[in-house]
Amino acid sequence: MLITEPDAPSPIDKEALADIFHLTQREADVACLLASGVQLNAIAAALDVGLGTVRFHLKQAYQKTGTNSQAALVAVAHGFAKPDRL
Repeated sequence: MLITEPDAPSPIDKEALADIFHLTQREADVACLLASGVQLNAIAAALDVGLGTVRFHLKQAYQKTGTNSQAALVAVAHGFAKPDRL
């Protein structure tokens, strides 16, 4: 029996997100981490880059996805949530 947290967000299909919007690997990493609720400073630490680099990737992801805010990008990323496995 597997026990999962009912409120935990489904993992994002990073490869599909990147393919559809032509995101680089880092842009997709930033988008997925952001969609998972990770703050920008923590994303920078997780990816071992500076905050300015994270903001640059975020700006590029906005342009490629046609979004202009973190909330909108998160909504797009959540559209690529992987279905729950039984």
